Amino acid sequence: MNEVDALKEQIKKLNEELERVKQQGGVKSRQDELLENLEEKLHISKDDAMKMAQSLSDEVKKSPLKSLAIAAGIGFIAARILR
Repeated sequence: MNEVDALKEQIKKLNEELERVKQQGGVKSRQDELLENLEEKLHISKDDAMKMAQSLSDEVKKSPLKSLAIAAGIGFIAARILR
């Protein structure tokens, strides 16, 4: 088998592989699927973070002195650790 025949064989194999990828929906559709999945998870995470922030805000409004004392305690402990 000479070099030209070897190249022809490689091209044939590449074409077969390309057809297989096309039949499976192609690379682009898989990328789109992964992107949609990622966007959905990002949206869910954002919603969860907003709920947590709202919950924290509600707790601070209910007990502002308690919240202030907790924040001061955490600040004091962090300062001692970072010294």
